[in-house]
Amino acid sequence: MPIGFVESKEKEEESWIDDLIRHILTCLDQDCERCAHAVAIDFIGFLKAS
Repeated sequence: MPIGFVESKEKEEESWIDDLIRHILTCLDQDCERCAHAVAIDFIGFLKAS
């Protein structure tokens, strides 16, 4: 990382969303708590509304 380069908070927020989407699309575990939680909070609906 170059000297003086500062990552914004938005980049941090986007990275967890990207990680979660990648996980949901590739997860093959039917009992996955992370996927179940995303469904419970209607994560896909949240993304569509954004």
